[in-house]
Amino acid sequence: MDATKAATLTGDVISASYLSSNPSAAFSFLESSNPFTVGVDPDPLLATNDGNIVGIHFGPTSLTLKMGADYFPQSGSFAGLQFNILSGTPFGSISSTHSSNPNASIFAFLLGDKLFVDLDSNIFALGDTVTVNFALPVAAVPEPSTWAMMVVGFCGLGWLARRRSKPLQRAA
Repeated sequence: MDATKAATLTGDVISASYLSSNPSAAFSFLESSNPFTVGVDPDPLLATNDGNIVGIHFGPTSLTLKMGADYFPQSGSFAGLQFNILSGTPFGSISSTHSSNPNASIFAFLLGDKLFVDLDSNIFALGDTVTVNFALPVAAVPEPSTWAMMVVGFCGLGWLARRRSKPLQRAA
């Protein structure tokens, strides 16, 4: 990896919502705010009206969902979470997804600046986790040849400045 520091989600302002094909599905946040700032605000705890509780933790380059109760999503075309970055570093591409439940198949995808994590048709036990890892963009660093040209240019400017500061000697 490059010697540069990768961008992180820390400090990003993100909003979360619960989406379901069930029209009566609703959600609320317990003891947390929505939107929230990654690394500043407490991790959100989302509760759905069908009894599901999900802890949401964004790390610098990942998202971890922790089930706070047995999780039984409503079956349908989509039952899961949507995250929007309101300000800060974009999510980047998804590098991997993982679930502590070996029988769960997790589908996470990006659509524009929105992240969707589909939990549909999976049953989770208390304490099960789902992790989504991001490949965030790396800060740009000049190529070695660019550095060499800058050094040559600064040396040339230094040489010119020194040459002009010497007093002129007249021939007698």
